Amino acid sequence: DVRNATTLPLLLTEVQRTARPHAPHEEVRAMVEQALLAERELVVAPEWFAAWAAERGLEADIRLKSGRAHNELTRHRYEVVLHEGPSDGLDLAGVPALPWGREVSGLAALADCVKQAGDGPVRVTGIPNARLAEEADEARSAGVLSAAVPAGEP
Repeated sequence: DVRNATTLPLLLTEVQRTARPHAPHEEVRAMVEQALLAERELVVAPEWFAAWAAERGLEADIRLKSGRAHNELTRHRYEVVLHEGPSDGLDLAGVPALPWGREVSGLAALADCVKQAGDGPVRVTGIPNARLAEEADEARSAGVLSAAVPAGEP
């Protein structure tokens, strides 16, 4: 059970917006930057575990928290299971990535991709996380997050 460093700025933006709903964007951005520097709990990006495991001949199974609720636990935490030796997971390294919003525009397009693949795997990247959509929009408008908005519905 790990706190996600990638989504921490979103969480901190939400905290600042809740505490001071009418604060100007510049003030929110400054408070988030300060909170990031002052963070004392362990936060790790999921990609770190994948790289760390690969360097040691291990496999990292990174899983979003399950649950229907949209709360801090399901939005900003994930689980990591490390495996010695080969796991039962499917290796997608050789499968071409289809970017969400460009090559896959929604669920109907995804269904078409799955049909075309037949029995083969389909790998889609950049799918927006519906649990984070509101926080990401707020962080972008406050200037905390500069990444482009993925196209298509989460």
